[in-house]
Amino acid sequence: MAEDVSRLEEGSKPEEVVPVLDRGDRARRTSYRFRFGLIYIFLAAVVGAGVGSFIVLALRPAPEEEAAWSTWRPEGRANAYPAAIAEYVSQRYRLPSGKQLVGVLAGPAEVQELPLRGVMIQHDASNPTKEDDLEVIEVGNGVMYNLCGNGARCSIAEGKPSTSRLRLLRREALELALYTFKYVEDVDSVIALMPTNLGSPETPDDDTATVLFLQKKDFRRQLEAPLEQTLPGRPGTTLTSVQGQLVDGLTRQHQYLFDIQPTQDLGAVMLLVPIPNG
Repeated sequence: MAEDVSRLEEGSKPEEVVPVLDRGDRARRTSYRFRFGLIYIFLAAVVGAGVGSFIVLALRPAPEEEAAWSTWRPEGRANAYPAAIAEYVSQRYRLPSGKQLVGVLAGPAEVQELPLRGVMIQHDASNPTKEDDLEVIEVGNGVMYNLCGNGARCSIAEGKPSTSRLRLLRREALELALYTFKYVEDVDSVIALMPTNLGSPETPDDDTATVLFLQKKDFRRQLEAPLEQTLPGRPGTTLTSVQGQLVDGLTRQHQYLFDIQPTQDLGAVMLLVPIPNG
């Protein structure tokens, strides 16, 4: 027996004791395995969804850029935009000789260094409800363009005044206004002083000076559509009948005879009188 004990101590190992789990322990272990399985499934679903979204976005065509309102726009300092607009637009309009129709000077709404407080429109008898009424409109943030020819009192020395030339000038004033309303921040009105039509040299009072008073609120539709739809093609020296009718429809009712009156607060007001028959 001593030999048996000696052999057991030297070479034999005791049998490993396997713990016996009760029912509660087995249930907890099963529960843990189930929970970890759910977590792995959830993480796999999240990763799969992310990969799927990436593939969808990668294959989706890039969104189209919004069409530009115009092919040209002013650049540089914002306070120099009106001058840039005046230079660009004025070069596009020509006399039959090829010379520039008018020069355009841009500036704030002021006259003889007096700030323009507003305009007063004296409605004529063609509108019975407005006869002798004065409609007062504050200018606010306005820009003034002076369309000046190379003749006396900013008249156009070449050729004679005509309906065709007047339409071309109106188109130029309208283009100036649309660029201004679109790109110059907070401007709500544009005043375009038109070239003087000289009358009899012996009668200075026979000269005629007119102005276009254009308000942004009247051109919302034109500012939402591309400029080419409102003013198609290059102006050249004359307009087609379709272009002329379009310009007349947008500008004729906004052209006035005018007079400047000082105000008590060292400002000025522009009195506008509708032109008979437009």
